[in-house]
Amino acid sequence: MNDNKIGDEGAVSISNNVTWTNLEELQLSENEIGDKGAAAIADNRIWINLKLLNLKMNIITGEGGETIGKNAVWRFLEVLDLSHNKIKNRGALAIASNSSWSNLKELYLSFNQIEEEGGIAIGRNATWKNLEELYMTKNQIGDQGAIVIGRNPTWRNIETLDLQANQIGFQGQIALARNSTWKYIKKLDLKYNRILTSERINAIKANALVNPKQIDTCLPTTLEFFYDFDSYS
Repeated sequence: MNDNKIGDEGAVSISNNVTWTNLEELQLSENEIGDKGAAAIADNRIWINLKLLNLKMNIITGEGGETIGKNAVWRFLEVLDLSHNKIKNRGALAIASNSSWSNLKELYLSFNQIEEEGGIAIGRNATWKNLEELYMTKNQIGDQGAIVIGRNPTWRNIETLDLQANQIGFQGQIALARNSTWKYIKKLDLKYNRILTSERINAIKANALVNPKQIDTCLPTTLEFFYDFDSYS
């Protein structure tokens, strides 16, 4: 049902369904759904088997994001895509505080105007023990948020952490590079964050708790900083 412009009215109608007890996937990206529609979907108590919810590229703000984050019915949820909305810190805090989504594997929160407070909240989550992929590209997370994320001890299965185009500097980047819990990480993407000098890039390599040969950096003027652990063993 992606890209059908159903709006809030359509989302409310869908949420009123009481027969889809075995529903596992709900694809509603690019539908002009706002906070009213998001709240209606989040309030549904029938979809107890939902595993994937795609609300990418709608017009959901912090209010709608908060309602979704408070859902306690989707205990089997594995994939949540809220990228390209405007949930901001309010939505991020609610999602980070959710204690029901212990099966969550993929979380997409890119392009949501999430700032330091939201990044810190996400980093403190202790429920997502099965998380494998987290995307937070193009937000406004700085060093403090990155430091808390880098200290997260719960995401032991994470493979991809995408923090491109935020405001992360040296302290945040070195904290992320020094996480000792992420044994399965393959990609830590920090392109287009704050410019670092060559000396600081070398310092990150020297202090990383991963194989320095797998840390691929570009010159500071390129605004790129990219880790790829695909060949790490």
